[in-house]
Amino acid sequence: MHIGPRRSNQTHTFPYVINGQVLPMTDCVADLGVMYDNHLSFSPHINKIVNDASRRANLILKWFTTRDPLV
Repeated sequence: MHIGPRRSNQTHTFPYVINGQVLPMTDCVADLGVMYDNHLSFSPHINKIVNDASRRANLILKWFTTRDPLV
């Protein structure tokens, strides 16, 4: 992942190479459990947390016979 501005004459980012192996490009990485994208936005991390919470809430609600709190 390249972090930083592109030059106006640059159409793509420079490939990063370690020991002759070209590293694959990615738009999102996780570091110490926190996900962020190449714009240093935490949107991927927030979206993952919201999706996980929604999935767990649906699993909990599945076990109730009714959602009416007065019954």
